[in-house]
Amino acid sequence: MEIELTIDDDIAFELTELQKKEDKSFEQIVNKTLRRGLELKEYEAALKPFKVKAMNFGKVDDDINFDKISELIERIEGPWHR
Repeated sequence: MEIELTIDDDIAFELTELQKKEDKSFEQIVNKTLRRGLELKEYEAALKPFKVKAMNFGKVDDDINFDKISELIERIEGPWHR
């Protein structure tokens, strides 16, 4: 089947680079790339959405600053000695 297709310059450049690298015709490279894209679409559609379950770990002290990781570690593990 022949179809006329306008390809953006940046995409055409990437396809041309692949063509040189793989030493195949431009048509083969375009078909291979389209096949991979369609396979990826099918794969992504089969994936289940990632969900995070929240857990309640109890009350957190009001004086804890979660932006200061070193202080949190020291509070959990004790002072670090050299």
